[in-house]
Amino acid sequence: MAKPVDLSAENFEEEALKSETPVLVDFWSPSCPHCLRLGPDFDEAAEGAEGRVKFAKVSVQDARPLFAQHLVNAVPTLVLFRDGKEVARQEGARTPDEILSWVDENV
Repeated sequence: MAKPVDLSAENFEEEALKSETPVLVDFWSPSCPHCLRLGPDFDEAAEGAEGRVKFAKVSVQDARPLFAQHLVNAVPTLVLFRDGKEVARQEGARTPDEILSWVDENV
């Protein structure tokens, strides 16, 4: 069972930017209702993408500088990285199928 990786300022570069597989990062906040609604759907989508895309999460409470560094102004924001570069971004909650479809379009 693929589970999203928790990212911090300390491991973001290694886990997200230097990853050999594409990485979908959920920038979220524990105080955001839409983020809390997205959480289980993001986890379910991670299972569906196992081996193709790494799923990861960054909490604004734990890594505020990463939000500024990646110009994240709203939560939840999903950012897809490939080869260390952002290739796609979307804001708002999505269903697992919508997440996987969007990932497939952009990988």
